[in-house]
Amino acid sequence: MHTSRVSVASYTAALAKANRFAAGPGQPWTVWYLGNDYARLLRLKSELPPSAVFAPVSQAVNDSARGLLSLMLDLDGFLAGSLPDRAAWDASDIADRSRYNSPFFLELARVVAVLRGVGSGGRHVVIVDDDSFAMTVFDAMIANKIATTWHRPFPGWFRLRHETRNLISLMRRLLGDGRAGLRRLSSLRGLRAARPLTPADVGGVDVWIAVWATDKTFAAGAPLQSEDRVGRLPAILRTAGIKVGYLVFPLWPERYDEIASAALRCSEPVLLAEDALSRIDIVATDFVVRRHLPGVKHRLSWEGLDLSPVLKRALKQERISGRPMKARLLSQLPRLMARLGASPKAVVTTYENHSWEKVLTASVHRHMPSSHVIGYNHASFSSFYISLNPSPGDIAANVIPDCVLTLGQTAASDLAARGFPRDRLKVAGGLRYEAFFERARQLPPPPASGVRNVLCCVGVDLDEGVELVHKGAEAAAGSDALALKVNFHPMSGPQFRDTLKAMLRSRNAAGFERIQFDDRPVRDLLVDCHAVLYIDSNAALEAAAAGRQIIYVVRETGLDYDKMPPGLSQHCRTSEEIRQALLDPPRRDSAQLNDIMRRCIGDVDVDVIRDTFQRQDKAA
Repeated sequence: MHTSRVSVASYTAALAKANRFAAGPGQPWTVWYLGNDYARLLRLKSELPPSAVFAPVSQAVNDSARGLLSLMLDLDGFLAGSLPDRAAWDASDIADRSRYNSPFFLELARVVAVLRGVGSGGRHVVIVDDDSFAMTVFDAMIANKIATTWHRPFPGWFRLRHETRNLISLMRRLLGDGRAGLRRLSSLRGLRAARPLTPADVGGVDVWIAVWATDKTFAAGAPLQSEDRVGRLPAILRTAGIKVGYLVFPLWPERYDEIASAALRCSEPVLLAEDALSRIDIVATDFVVRRHLPGVKHRLSWEGLDLSPVLKRALKQERISGRPMKARLLSQLPRLMARLGASPKAVVTTYENHSWEKVLTASVHRHMPSSHVIGYNHASFSSFYISLNPSPGDIAANVIPDCVLTLGQTAASDLAARGFPRDRLKVAGGLRYEAFFERARQLPPPPASGVRNVLCCVGVDLDEGVELVHKGAEAAAGSDALALKVNFHPMSGPQFRDTLKAMLRSRNAAGFERIQFDDRPVRDLLVDCHAVLYIDSNAALEAAAAGRQIIYVVRETGLDYDKMPPGLSQHCRTSEEIRQALLDPPRRDSAQLNDIMRRCIGDVDVDVIRDTFQRQDKAA
């Protein structure tokens, strides 16, 4: 029988008592780092005793995640069954299942990976950045009858302190979200004085398009020709004689006044979420979403493992999230539209199956039953982007669109394979990417020379960026035949960029002095580029369309969120693997790669789009 000895420690505690994990008598310690900070992982590897063995966390977590897919794809079935308040569930972060809205899936995969890893016996230390998640890991070990020590004094006192902080956070969120909502409502009422909302504006619209707007989305006194996510859909519909209006949600809430003001200057009808709200709606909803989700179990078992501590943590985080409130309030918008006489052919949303989409869809079905809800799948996605896949409960409750227009055949096939009704799927093509791909396909081949130029495209996550650039720099440092350029995402500000550079400099990243940081647009940098390194960047699509080699850099402790379709990119985890892939790029059939790309993002089919919106019968 294997016996395990497990210690759970915070990052600071592990460093403070690093010598404890020296080999000594018996087996060496196996280290499980469950944080996101690559710089911390590097420091742990340099400061813990050389005898410590670091577990292959990335492989273990991804293996666990694949096994957990059946649970996550039917999460409401596992946790709830018959929900007394479906609207509360639909609006929640845990039901959203998005990597951006809730860490529940990642944390489940990490805990399962460790539980399986320590089950074979030996000495293990689990190191976690987040103290509250460290306590969750500790509780999960105890719940599964694994002898575990808490690597800090007085665990009861720590737990009480954590619960007190949670309560304070809950009160701050309760007051802060309510105040922010009331402030936006007051601001919109002032703006509406110049352009009041009338039934005539609303009643004549054939199609309403939901838009996550910036202050640059709309031009004063002009119709919207194109939008970042749905491309030229407004112009296509207008050309077909379809009158268009917009449901506007500010992309940056802190710039609400500027965005709302710009939207109201559009020559076409515009509705904002706050148009449908009263002060009572905001205050009441703010209180309602702070309760525990009604009807949801607090115990979760899977394949003999007790995962209840992870679930309880997610449910606590739910109460201090600001997203469920905003999602719940969207249910008022279709009610207002119906009251003003709206009976559109369709309401269009992006399709990622997020909470706000489900709440809006359910409300349209209820208050405007003759109207279609059309979802547009505007981005490619990883198999671990499970939020896109409706659960059986979502389908039974009909909180999914009546039709989803997909980027290409790949997305349509993947959604159908995960349970989305096939008769509600149509391939419309890459509205968002038309100019993007046209530009990329016109790029000439990269220059033939003895040096391969490598472009490292940093997204908006700092930890991801540090790991990506560090590995890219190490790969390039090992060969004079490689030159590395780093390009930041346009939305990352100077502080983000300076912080990343400082973190790399402090870690003495090999080859850092050889990096050329270049802020020009990716389309300009691709001209001289032979290969692109990425973790989460649409630049990979443009590079692949231009015939460049693309390499997805696998994170050491996270999930594989590569959005490229299988066969298009290479996956490398270590700097050595990256260097080898760059120096010895595979000979690939360009016709086959182009076919993969076109199946992922097809040419825009205007006829399919027009037919979808001109139909008179409601989708079943």
